[in-house]
Amino acid sequence: MLRDPGLIPLSQEHQHALGLCVLTRRSLGGDGSAENVISLARNIVGKFDAELRDHFDFEERVLFPMVEGHAQLHDLVAELLSEHVRILAAVEQLRYRPSREAVDRFCDLLQPHVHKEEQLLFEETQRILTRPELDSIRARRLLS
Repeated sequence: MLRDPGLIPLSQEHQHALGLCVLTRRSLGGDGSAENVISLARNIVGKFDAELRDHFDFEERVLFPMVEGHAQLHDLVAELLSEHVRILAAVEQLRYRPSREAVDRFCDLLQPHVHKEEQLLFEETQRILTRPELDSIRARRLLS
């Protein structure tokens, strides 16, 4: 299904997150040295702090409250919130104890999380929310 314009800014941010993991895994596969692992960990932390932290915050403040009252999304939102906590913990591990395993863990957590939001949450969100609600998500995201 095509992405509703109200959710496009969030979907674009998801694409950047997936790109981060693809590029990270590619670099890690070509060079598993400790120096490269530390560089990749710093890059992930920097990108997370600059982009993804705000994305998570927006979802938790705006999107999730708009949809969690719908019975079919309540459990999914709870699961996504739990995943946010695990991803944040993985970032903190990269910040203070970078390792190849921590880099892999971050990508192992983030990639399926993004796919779940795109394939399950966003598909259902654009089905159940009204046009004004979807437009308000876009407007609020573009202003934040």
